Amino acid sequence: MLVVAVFSSLGGGGLVDSGTVYVLQSRAKALHTRWVYMRDNGIPESELLRLEQDWTASQGRIVFGAGGVFWLPGGAERIAGCQARTDEIWTRDLNRFRLPLTH
Repeated sequence: MLVVAVFSSLGGGGLVDSGTVYVLQSRAKALHTRWVYMRDNGIPESELLRLEQDWTASQGRIVFGAGGVFWLPGGAERIAGCQARTDEIWTRDLNRFRLPLTH
């Protein structure tokens, strides 16, 4: 009964706002898609390895359609950190590794 009460409170303003969880999951998927774009544009796989490992870990346990880590406190900060690292890698490596344009 306690488990049912805890899960009932998750989406209703209790421990976690479930809407926020799905926004975080959506942002994580968008970042994952961006990494594919980055690799396609010359950023080496090795530059994105840690981010990919974080993605895999975040998706290791899906709870009600979202990565389990996003249901825990700190989920938004986790995504913000991945976004910041992604932007840093892109800015730093774009000119260094980008594929040359062909005519």
